[in-house]
Amino acid sequence: MKLPLSWLKDFVEIEHKPEKLAEELLLSGTKVEETAKSGEDYVFDLEITSNRADCLSIYGLSREVSAISNKTLRDFSTNPVSGENETPGFEINTSNKSLMPYFGAVVLENLEIKPSSSQIKERLQKCGIRDLLNLIDITNYVMLETGQPMHAFDYDKVSGHVLNVRESTDGEKVTPIDGVVRTLKAGSIIIEDNEKLIDLAGIMGGKNSEVSEKTKRALLLVPIYDPVRIRKTSLHLGLRTEASNRFEKLLDNEGPAKALERAVELAENDCNARAFSKPVFRLPNEAKNSIEFDLNLIPKVLGLHLTPDQVSQILKSLGFQTVYLPLSETPTLRIDIPSWRRDIENPVDILEEIGRIYGYNALPTTLPSGTPPLRTEGRDLVSVIKHTLVDWGFLEAVGYTLVGKTDIENLGLDSANLAKVKQPMSQDFEYLRPTLLTGLLNSARGNQKNGFNYPYFEIGRIFVEKFNPENLLTNQPKILAGIYPTQDFYTLKGLLEDLLNRIKFNGSLVFRDGELEFCDSFQTATVTAGDSGLGKMGKLKTSVLNTFDLEGNWFYFEFFLDKIVSFSNTAVSFKPLPKYPSVSQDISILLPQNTTIEAILNVIDSANEILLVDRQISDIYTNQSLGTGKRSVSIKLTFQSPEKTLIEDEVNGLRKNIEKLLKDGLNCELRS
Repeated sequence: MKLPLSWLKDFVEIEHKPEKLAEELLLSGTKVEETAKSGEDYVFDLEITSNRADCLSIYGLSREVSAISNKTLRDFSTNPVSGENETPGFEINTSNKSLMPYFGAVVLENLEIKPSSSQIKERLQKCGIRDLLNLIDITNYVMLETGQPMHAFDYDKVSGHVLNVRESTDGEKVTPIDGVVRTLKAGSIIIEDNEKLIDLAGIMGGKNSEVSEKTKRALLLVPIYDPVRIRKTSLHLGLRTEASNRFEKLLDNEGPAKALERAVELAENDCNARAFSKPVFRLPNEAKNSIEFDLNLIPKVLGLHLTPDQVSQILKSLGFQTVYLPLSETPTLRIDIPSWRRDIENPVDILEEIGRIYGYNALPTTLPSGTPPLRTEGRDLVSVIKHTLVDWGFLEAVGYTLVGKTDIENLGLDSANLAKVKQPMSQDFEYLRPTLLTGLLNSARGNQKNGFNYPYFEIGRIFVEKFNPENLLTNQPKILAGIYPTQDFYTLKGLLEDLLNRIKFNGSLVFRDGELEFCDSFQTATVTAGDSGLGKMGKLKTSVLNTFDLEGNWFYFEFFLDKIVSFSNTAVSFKPLPKYPSVSQDISILLPQNTTIEAILNVIDSANEILLVDRQISDIYTNQSLGTGKRSVSIKLTFQSPEKTLIEDEVNGLRKNIEKLLKDGLNCELRS
């Protein structure tokens, strides 16, 4: 929004230079994008956040400047509108009151439509709005001044002098003032007379009811529309206007009265207009919202020590009304919220107002109170897991906990037994996720489209079944899951084994044939340690990858986080460097292909040989010359004594002992 400094001075005294004022606005929460000189004037280009609809006006920003500079805000006074006739001369019907809950309207007659006065023209131009004809310019001028949009219909072009406000049906067409025929979806707000559509409500007036130089009478409508419908229609049509930018936010429900009176006052001066009758208003009559605010929150959160009078002074400068409640258990203010601050809902919002007007830069430095939480073993291990995976090239994903039925069924899962949201925002967020896979695949798809095949991981809760009183959200399992693009099952298997070694996994891993609904059965494994199931891994089905538009081979893994943490030994011990050298020897064995590497290593470990400090698979060889269903495995054995240098005969004896165990335990043949 653009703000001329000269217009601001109509309502508040300005002593600071423009640059200093821009800095103060920024520090109080209103971002100033640019300060530009315009003749003898200055124009601020402001970025107004969506919750501060009250600042989309000259008067609203004047209130902000008044509060931060401690200057008096001049009253925005208007006079009640009166006319000679008893009846209003028009009728307004709403099929659903929520479409236009509040409004003000009046007929203006005796109009002289011509170019606007120089002041109105100049101010509109400085705000980036093209001047047209005086009555149209007045509606834009008052919108900028008060923040309340309005529209003027040519009264004699409105058939029956009736405004029917209703929802559009799918496919209805409307021609706004810009002359472009637009097709509407169902649910947009439109206004029609007895014969035709005459207004795309809240966005742009209709071509067939616009004010022209021939207009002698006009129907001025100052409405409050349903902001959600205005936003959706604006996005659907790709049509954003100054009016729609305001109507799609929470405007002051009491704003139409003052805005209408101001517009009539200007029309009387600039258009020689007079009101046909008293205006028709539909305004809120409910009590204003109020908040009981505990003053002890201020030192606790902001670190400030303010008296009730100081707090009241800050809030009153913004239009709030305060009453001290002496009978409360803690020092408390009852704060009445002004109608234009519909963004204020709770005590935290009040704290923000106090902090920004007092000055964020003036807040004292205070240390947080309380005792910091102790570092837990689980948190440290999670940190190690994350850093290790990132070091290996993985990207961490943080997905939605809600998924759609389509994604669930695409994975081959049954949605009938899953926890369903009672009132989902959309079909894409109907169920609590039973797996982290959907989020990981969506992340990978986005990067693959840009030419990157990054592996992904995520740590989060899954929700495996419907809830009951004993099955709370916090009882749902937390898992580590990931996807990895590779041709080889064993590459990912090796990575996972190395990852568990990094967290000092103190258990014997076993990979057995397993099943996952979304993985190929012949390349899926269940991972266990002892009697505890740790997780699963496998190659994702081509059908699943096709559903998510992913190319290539991808493998998936998931581990129950609490289980792998329970097997981790984080105790740190010191072992001095060995004084004596190690000795390595290789052995090769011929055995059936279905004998697992895990089985080989378990047999070697069963020797309980304290001088054996390491054993590694150095080579795996398969060839038809070895025999059907056979393969050769070479193992490197490393021996070391803490007391002496081992001689060859000692090492040979140790090796032969292990060879005998392998031959007896696995029914294998030794190779020379």
